[in-house]
Amino acid sequence: MLLLPPPSLSDDAESHVFCGIAPARPVPLEPVGLAFLAQLRRRRKSASASEDSLLKLLRGEGADAEDDIDDVPEAPELLALDPLEWKTQDHYRVLGLETFRWKASDDEVRRAYRRKALKHHPDKKSDRSDDSFFKCIQKAWEVVGDPVKRRQWDSVDPMFEDSIPPAKPKGNFYKVYGKAFENNARFSKVQPVPQLGDASTSRDEVESFYDFWFNFDSWRTFEAYDEEDPEKGESREEKRWIERQNKVVRLKMKKDDNARLSRLVEQAMKLDPRLAAFKEQDRLAKEARKKEREDAQRRQVEEAKAVEEAVKREKERLEEAEKAKSDAAKKDREARKKLLRKERKALRDLLVAANYHLQSSDVNDVNLAIESGRLEEILENFGDNLAGISTFRAEVTKAATVGSEEARLAVEGEYGKLQSGKNAAKEKQEFLRVEAVRLAKEKQEKGKEALWSPKELAALITGVKVYPGGTISRWEKIASYVNMHGGEDDEDDKSKKKRFKRPDDCIKRSNDLKNADAPQQIEKEKLQAVAGPTKHDIEIKDAPTVRYEVDLPSPALNAAAPPPAPPAKVTPAPAAPVEKTAAPAKAAKVPSQNAPPASLPQTVPSEAVEAPKQPQATSALSSAAPVEATVWSAASQQALESALRAHPASKYADNPNERWKNIAQAVQGKTVKEVKARVKELAELAKRKRDVGSK
Repeated sequence: MLLLPPPSLSDDAESHVFCGIAPARPVPLEPVGLAFLAQLRRRRKSASASEDSLLKLLRGEGADAEDDIDDVPEAPELLALDPLEWKTQDHYRVLGLETFRWKASDDEVRRAYRRKALKHHPDKKSDRSDDSFFKCIQKAWEVVGDPVKRRQWDSVDPMFEDSIPPAKPKGNFYKVYGKAFENNARFSKVQPVPQLGDASTSRDEVESFYDFWFNFDSWRTFEAYDEEDPEKGESREEKRWIERQNKVVRLKMKKDDNARLSRLVEQAMKLDPRLAAFKEQDRLAKEARKKEREDAQRRQVEEAKAVEEAVKREKERLEEAEKAKSDAAKKDREARKKLLRKERKALRDLLVAANYHLQSSDVNDVNLAIESGRLEEILENFGDNLAGISTFRAEVTKAATVGSEEARLAVEGEYGKLQSGKNAAKEKQEFLRVEAVRLAKEKQEKGKEALWSPKELAALITGVKVYPGGTISRWEKIASYVNMHGGEDDEDDKSKKKRFKRPDDCIKRSNDLKNADAPQQIEKEKLQAVAGPTKHDIEIKDAPTVRYEVDLPSPALNAAAPPPAPPAKVTPAPAAPVEKTAAPAKAAKVPSQNAPPASLPQTVPSEAVEAPKQPQATSALSSAAPVEATVWSAASQQALESALRAHPASKYADNPNERWKNIAQAVQGKTVKEVKARVKELAELAKRKRDVGSK
């Protein structure tokens, strides 16, 4: 450091410059080292550098380090402290660390204690019984010298300023609230604590600062405010009760302190001008984005409207072009039609004027009409082919110059082509029709679902009853039953494979039978399954038959019961074609040695019927009573079959007698009894034939 020149130095005095002054340069200063300690010591004692050096020399090299801490005289009220009230005393003040307080290091606390203990030890006093302040020093050391107890004491430091700045602070916001946050930062578990900053602090730092303080984690505890010491309890239960009471008080104080910090942060946020500026920026940015969106939407609407207008104009242009094209095409069609009419008229006039080039002997109204019709067919075949009509007219004109016969041949040749084309078209159309029918039939056969025979339906109904609901693998068993019992007795493997039914087929068919028409269908199919397929043709085998020639009255008289006729004469007759009707149920049966037992009984025409009474054979026939014969002609048999089909049993499930009455009315000259007997006989004959055939 340069000293100022003495006042005696005049301007005329001679001066010499030995060296220049070096430029200033920044030098980092850190709060460490001997120089820092010396500066701190001088500041505490308000001494200059020379005075500090002098004091250091006076202490000597063997002086104790405790002298570095200034010895402040104790105030009278401090010396008068009661050791019993040690909880209310300021321990830092007792040890002379009022200036440092919670910032004092452990070494500084130890040195301050030693110095105070040496100074106020009872042995150094004339009145050794006066040890009150020394006991206060001991209590202060017990608290401040223990890190745990010191932390508890620092939590309730009476010199800590825990007030919140006013809502309208006087002065700079950053200084007022920055100091408040700095005072409370000492209690944070997370260090270092972010600072409030100033107006130039970035937005990220400001937001990070408030996020930190909103989630502030304080280590501050309030054990020093415990009203009772748990160790004073006489029993364990009492100690635990005291501890619980103290814990309740601590939690309440902790909650109040957190609420105080929250109020501090919220109030600071309300007053922070930076947050207000940030909000204004956000508002402006939001409005800008909104305006940008609105502008984009407006541009989009305008673009869409422009596109719509362009599409509309293009559509109108295309419509106008299409209309112009249509008008032009219409004009062309009208012109073409006009030319066609003109060309056709010219051709007609050409041929009419020449009488279609017929010979003079052939010219008459009939031939002219025929030729006119042929000409119209030729013109119709040409249709709108203007070039074809023109070419044909030119050919006819050219041929006419040669001769009428040549012109006639030209017309007939064109007509022949027309007929050939029609025939070819008809043949092609017929071929396509036949092919379409064939393809449809093949497609129908290919896609047609496998039919169920009456016997298979009967087996399905039986299987459903045999395997009721709840049976394990029910439909698999039903399908197996249908496959086993639904076919013919002499069925081969190919037929079995063809009619094979799966469980899904059985389920589908069973569901189909449950519809509205299912009862009638089931009754009909059950009847067909029992009776077998209806066969109207009777098999005639090469064997002689027996004919009974009986003289009977006419069929009209046969309706009334005639008296028994005399025995008829048995006359063997060779095998011959007979009517396809079964024998009456009550006819007398005469065996024939040559006829096979499986063949159906033969009948004769209505003019020759079986005799009601037959003589006995020598030993083969037994005596038989006279039996009334019933005549069934071919017409009656056919009427009976038609009536049975027209009146199925399923329609008369509730009233079967009505069915037989209707059938008897349909068969002329037959009663209900005769109809029933005839149906029964036909059923027995069919059953016998099946049995014999199966053997």
